[in-house]
Amino acid sequence: MGITSRLFWEAKPGTHEIEDQIAEGDKVVTRLTAQGVHKGDLPGIPATGKSVTMTATVIHRIENGKLAEKWSDKDLHGFLAQHTSRVRPGPPTSRAEELRVLAG
Repeated sequence: MGITSRLFWEAKPGTHEIEDQIAEGDKVVTRLTAQGVHKGDLPGIPATGKSVTMTATVIHRIENGKLAEKWSDKDLHGFLAQHTSRVRPGPPTSRAEELRVLAG
C-alpha cells in the first residue's frame, strides 16, 4: 500500500465496493466506491467525523502472476467538495485559479 493510500485509509477507515471489474490480457480495470468516516487528519483537512464517499478507477498490470504496475484515478474534486465549501463545481480556468480556490 502506498503512503497516500495508507494515509487516506488511516484517516477514513471504511469499505471499498467494486462497481465494475474487467480483465483483458495482462490488465485488470476496477471501478470502485470507497466510503468511510473522516476520523483522522489529512494534510490541510482536520478530521470532521463526517461520512465521506469517493469514487476511483484503478488499473493493475499483472506479470508472472504478480502485480507489476498500478495506476489510479480518484475523484479528488468530489472528495474535497465534501470537506470544504471553498471548492467550486466545474474545472478551474488555470492552475493559478485552482490554487486560489483551494487556498480560499
